Amino acid sequence: MKVLVTGGAGFIGSHLVQQLIAAGVDATVLGRVSHDAATLGGATVICEELYNQGALSAALRDVEVVYHL
Repeated sequence: MKVLVTGGAGFIGSHLVQQLIAAGVDATVLGRVSHDAATLGGATVICEELYNQGALSAALRDVEVVYHL
């Protein structure tokens, strides 16, 4: 399953991403990543604003679930 987490670098989002990765989910984080992306485990990180339509469209490709945080 492919999942997109907006705000996945925040406090709640980073914990959610860690749990998704541990469950074997292909997780992508979209947002302003202000801390070390290594704390997000094996997630793909896209450092873009949510209102960037090109980045959002690319990030949503083949995504089944979106967690908007």
